[in-house]
Amino acid sequence: MSKDEKKGIQARRFLRIEDISFPIEYKQKDSKNQKFKKAKAETIGEGGLMLLLPELLSLSTNLSLKIYIPKSFLPSSDELVAINAEATVVWTESQKTTDKDGIRHGVSFTKISLDDFTPLRNFVLLTSWMKESYQDEQNTPPPFIS
Repeated sequence: MSKDEKKGIQARRFLRIEDISFPIEYKQKDSKNQKFKKAKAETIGEGGLMLLLPELLSLSTNLSLKIYIPKSFLPSSDELVAINAEATVVWTESQKTTDKDGIRHGVSFTKISLDDFTPLRNFVLLTSWMKESYQDEQNTPPPFIS
């Protein structure tokens, strides 16, 4: 495991952040009358998400997503911004996880506007930088320790 992987940052085609939880809404793209269902994402990246869904979806299922990320990192702000995207299920776990409510699904973005991608990318980059900076500080002793 590399130094970055220990920090929850992985060297992949797209930068991604693990161990983060935020709300999403999803529905199958081909279903006309289906309403959005609530779920959560636990990994976010420029290329897709790892979702915890209450149901098992088939591989290649096309989804419409609303991804809710913080509008600001200020402690006094809990306002969320909605990112709209389309994605395809690329992997699933067939069993519910024991410690969380849901079945893990990996989804890859297939369509996202530049107006939606920009805040998503900024969120991923800033969160990555913050996690890396925090973990570096935790491993660096204060200057007065010899």
